Amino acid sequence: MKRRKSRQRRVACIWVAPRPSVEGWESGLAALEAHSPAIEEGTVEGGEAPEDGGAVAYLDARGVTPRYGSEDAWGRTVLAEMRLHVGDGARLGVAATKFAALVAARTAPAEVGYQIVMDSDSAFLAPMPVQAMPVPLSREVWRRLQILGLRTVGQFAALPETSVAEQFGPESVIVHRCARGLDDRPMVGRRRRMVKAWHEFEVPEVRREALIEAAMRLTARAMDDLPPPKEAWAIKRLQLEVRFGDGTVQRHATWLGSTPGPATVHVLWGQLVDRCALCSGTIGGAATEGVAAIGVRLVGLEPTSGKQLDLFVHTRTRLQLEQTLRLLAKKYTPACVVQANLMDAREPLMARRYRFQEYRL
Repeated sequence: MKRRKSRQRRVACIWVAPRPSVEGWESGLAALEAHSPAIEEGTVEGGEAPEDGGAVAYLDARGVTPRYGSEDAWGRTVLAEMRLHVGDGARLGVAATKFAALVAARTAPAEVGYQIVMDSDSAFLAPMPVQAMPVPLSREVWRRLQILGLRTVGQFAALPETSVAEQFGPESVIVHRCARGLDDRPMVGRRRRMVKAWHEFEVPEVRREALIEAAMRLTARAMDDLPPPKEAWAIKRLQLEVRFGDGTVQRHATWLGSTPGPATVHVLWGQLVDRCALCSGTIGGAATEGVAAIGVRLVGLEPTSGKQLDLFVHTRTRLQLEQTLRLLAKKYTPACVVQANLMDAREPLMARRYRFQEYRL
């Protein structure tokens, strides 16, 4: 096999679709810590991602050859380790950038399950269909790509940057850079942390609401163990452990999601309590044993000192801007709304860099 040219940066991407169980994903990431110095959980957005979004993690793959003999051997080891926890749905891609590594993972041959980019990222991405780009572009952008006859990532990457901004909007410039193999988002490996709290009932508890309230109190107690500032900590998962009166133990977990408020946490604890009820039949007064003890675990990530570049923040900002412009145009008239469009990103004079245009609905 042809050996790739030496590069300083190598990134691996683990992609699992559909989204695996919380327990399997978490145990898989914990196992991968033995094979990489940094692991970063990511998200799947846009492109041909499944409806449930799947699960994505990035690994620092620099310097693995001395220990494993080759990057290929390291990739096989990592994939086999992850599949022990999440099943055969796991795929692995290795490239010089996150963008290319994710595309490599999603397009890896099913029979081997992994793909290592030996050439430059731009050369690897060039023949891919534009639909393979894992980015949340609007329907209008996809329509324009088809109208202009841009069928491959390479054709899109070959466009001048100013033309991309003009035809597809400023938010597409970052996607264009990634398509050219210039994704400079850093690897942000963050050490996972877990806090927990436990409570023994004097009398086994069978009431659902009482168990949920106990879980909420334990959550607050566990949060007290986090060092300040508490709001900087990103709690990702909730885990519930119950010990029944007969000595049996059950553990259930769930993703916290993007809205970690008290109301959301209350609902999720309720769902986990219901899982225990379905498995045991001891909650709600249907049996005599009840819950003798209950414990909660909050699994999260330590806060980082800096802020990671978000590939998709520009798209969300653009959508918010479009909504605002539509409201203004409807409230007044389109002629009252003037939009500044980028003409030449390299032009030093502001008057030549942008052009003012009347907004059209």
